[in-house]
Amino acid sequence: MLITLDVDQSGLMRPSRAIHPTGFRFGHSLGKPGDENTQRLVLQAALDRLLEPGEPGRIKTIDFPSYESFK
Repeated sequence: MLITLDVDQSGLMRPSRAIHPTGFRFGHSLGKPGDENTQRLVLQAALDRLLEPGEPGRIKTIDFPSYESFK
């Protein structure tokens, strides 16, 4: 399971399962510091992705509005 912020580079590795939280800055793979709600949502999305069939190279893009509202 990969949580990536760089879809282009990660796509080259063809991970079997991956998610891309859109709009996140580098260093915030799970959300901003102290933002437990978004961090929990990202981790839950990653765990949910493990239940889906693996498709090498497919990176699921997910929006997390709570990350944007934290600015």
